[in-house]
Amino acid sequence: MALAVGLMSGTSADGIDACLVRVTEPGVHGDDVSLEVLGFLTRPYPADVREGLLSLSVQGTVQEVCVYNFLLGRMFAEAAEEVVRGCGVEMGEVEVIGSHGHTICHLPEGRGLHGRLVSSTLQIGEPSLIANECGVTTVADFRLADMAVGGQGAPLVPYLDRILLRQHLRRTGRPGLALNLGGIGNVSACILTADRNRHGDVPVFLGFDCGPGNMLVDALMRKLFGREMDEDGKTAFAGRVCESLVNALLQEDRFIHQRPPKSTGREHYGEAYLEDFTAKSNTLGLSPQDCIATVTSFTAAAVLSNYRAFIKP
Repeated sequence: MALAVGLMSGTSADGIDACLVRVTEPGVHGDDVSLEVLGFLTRPYPADVREGLLSLSVQGTVQEVCVYNFLLGRMFAEAAEEVVRGCGVEMGEVEVIGSHGHTICHLPEGRGLHGRLVSSTLQIGEPSLIANECGVTTVADFRLADMAVGGQGAPLVPYLDRILLRQHLRRTGRPGLALNLGGIGNVSACILTADRNRHGDVPVFLGFDCGPGNMLVDALMRKLFGREMDEDGKTAFAGRVCESLVNALLQEDRFIHQRPPKSTGREHYGEAYLEDFTAKSNTLGLSPQDCIATVTSFTAAAVLSNYRAFIKP
């Protein structure tokens, strides 16, 4: 058994998640690993840091990227130290820290550059600083490593979901699906597929981004109400869904119809997307509450559309 710390900052840029887990050695199949969560916390970003991160993804300079990379490295290290300390554990007992970092740009489809199509992604939160501050081996650059071998670099959670869904299949004999609605929505699925060379079905695992998560809802809440989120969906419940606009968004959104593997981010569901939605909603005369209800419905509809098209057609 080993103790490990995981660190994560998502596209919502609301804070740093830190988790201390006890990991058992995997069995011969590699899927028999057992995880016990010992402690978890979220350290919210100060308002000025959060605004800086959101701005960095749109118009950040090289100097700002450089400075924020080290700033977040220190903040990630502090989060790791806090979650370990809160569990009454010494940092010297931790075997490894895994840090995702914070994504400021994700371009999986590639951009033309000097005659080449270049796919790329960039996360900040300097792992060398985390390792030095905590005195623990730190593993990072997960997205970059995945893209280096031809992957999308996202989502990453299917690596864990595959283990959990396989364990669920062994216990129940039934396939399963895991949905994560962060800033971006992503899904992991275990599908049973007939195998001509074997008796019975074999499990096939899929994992991909399916559209916006809370990114559009949060952005509209800030724009229309000056609040960071629609707590408990109260604002959406106070409005009416414009079904015609939901349908139009579904039809026009090329990413939703793109076949997996696929991933996306603020580059697609950012300011330009929000401005287009706002223009359409103004033309239709939607109230602020109607806008929140409609974009929330669109978020759910994007998940369902991907499920029907690519998981259980």
